Amino acid sequence: MADDRVFAAPAADLAHDIYEQRDRTGPPVFRASKRVRERRRRTRRWVVLLAVAAVIYTVAGMAYVVLRHRATPPPSPAPPAGDVEAPTMGMSDAGLVSTIERLREQSRREGTDLQEFHRLLDRGLVSKAEALAERALEAAPQSIAWRAARARVHLQMKQLREAEEDCLAVLEAQPRNIEARETLAAVLLMQSRPRPAYAAARWVLEDDSTRTTSLEIAARAALDGGLYPDAIAHLRRWLELRPGQPAARDLLGLAYLRSGDYGKAAFVLEDLARDPAATEATFLNLALVYAALRQPGDVTRVFGEAAQRLSPKTVVQWFARADFAPLRDEPRVMAFLEQLLGATSPALALRMPEPAATPARMELTIGLSPPTDLIWTPRRIEP
Repeated sequence: MADDRVFAAPAADLAHDIYEQRDRTGPPVFRASKRVRERRRRTRRWVVLLAVAAVIYTVAGMAYVVLRHRATPPPSPAPPAGDVEAPTMGMSDAGLVSTIERLREQSRREGTDLQEFHRLLDRGLVSKAEALAERALEAAPQSIAWRAARARVHLQMKQLREAEEDCLAVLEAQPRNIEARETLAAVLLMQSRPRPAYAAARWVLEDDSTRTTSLEIAARAALDGGLYPDAIAHLRRWLELRPGQPAARDLLGLAYLRSGDYGKAAFVLEDLARDPAATEATFLNLALVYAALRQPGDVTRVFGEAAQRLSPKTVVQWFARADFAPLRDEPRVMAFLEQLLGATSPALALRMPEPAATPARMELTIGLSPPTDLIWTPRRIEP
């Protein structure tokens, strides 16, 4: 009876997947059913497909790396000596030598012409210098050096708008051209535009703080704009580079006067008044300093020195200025003026002028700026 015993599956779902194989001579043997064998075949098929896909992906990646490496050409070896094709512009060595020689000759000729241009300006032959610059620009319209040179000619001829346009064109193409920056600063100052003139002069000084022309422009523009500490700083720097320079001392005295530092202004201007290089501005500003200090005796003394060094007419004409209006109320000053008028020749027909109207910003017009010559400073312009 034991041999006929049937071994059933422990669960109903397993009964569908396995069956008992009776064997009269041995123990029962269980085999996988057809459903299980089918499932196993599908699993093996998917494993094979995934393996094939991995192999294909790996091969494709290696092929991409190889092709990319081949697409990058190796560095070319140095060409042998001889007439071979140049790596740039397809020009041979002989062609490059010819081009270099042509550019060298053009540069040499431009340098020679620029030297002639400066000689003409130094001799005051402005029209000839302008004609030379125009011819050079016709031959080489893109020449930065000649455009900057023509701007200097326009400045000397007081063609300020044309000079400004040339300077801006040069700076658009070559912002680091210091000559064009300095010329532009001078043009703007002559146009009575202190703010942009000061900005242009500072732009020059950022790269070269030793250019005395730019220091002067910066100081004058700062004075006209009411930036007295800045003006004083630039003038001190100017005097460090050019000790005793009369124009710098004159402007420094004016800067101290307008800033209200009358003691320093008197010290600077008194020292300059004893110098033969003293100007009308020196004596006029010194008189205003003593007027501000309420020292009428020193005012009349300065008037007397100015009348001897300059002329009585010059001193009388000062009273037409608005900043001299307070001196009309000073008895000692007016007495000296009457004495001065009486001592002059009747042929001069001097008389007390009418005072000028008070400007809107009186502090910006106190004193007199010394004369300057910013129209042309002989300077070599590199081609």
